Amino acid sequence: MEINRADVDRRLRRLRDAYPDAHVVDAQRTVPGDRFAELRERARAGYVGTASVRVRDDRGKTPRVLVVMERDEHRWTLPGAERESSGTFESAATRATRELTGVVPDIDGCLRVDRVVVDSAATTNGGDGRRDDDRIHLVYAVFDAVRDAGSIVIDNEQLAGAAWVAERPARTTALLSEHDAWFPAGTGA
Repeated sequence: MEINRADVDRRLRRLRDAYPDAHVVDAQRTVPGDRFAELRERARAGYVGTASVRVRDDRGKTPRVLVVMERDEHRWTLPGAERESSGTFESAATRATRELTGVVPDIDGCLRVDRVVVDSAATTNGGDGRRDDDRIHLVYAVFDAVRDAGSIVIDNEQLAGAAWVAERPARTTALLSEHDAWFPAGTGA
């Protein structure tokens, strides 16, 4: 069964129409059976992906980018969140940035959209050796924005930190590890 495919196709068309210059990547991921079962349950409940945003601040002498460190992570990433059932990916990214950091972004583009199809590495419960044939379709969008208002005031329950940086920090999540060009001064790694 193709879970979320029609919804993801529709949302991806909207993103492509709104941001024709966005880099779109098609990816396939295989995850362990227990992770797949959890993801399938979330997808059936309406989860179709997440949105992050690179917020630029060009107000000072040196342009900077907002990064956050989640409470359970020890690596920097961009602020973001799951798309809520009634919202857009843009509203999810804007809401999360404002709620987590106090910074209000003004989205002016889309850097990347990943369309990911996830399948399970596990076999079915029937014990016949067949793989689970469900596939989950998801979208991960990374938007571009300028700082519209606000100053960093972090949500201590969810974040260990937030900072404006000119270079990509040395310890980052996979989202940032390959994107030095997203930072005004490249990499500090």
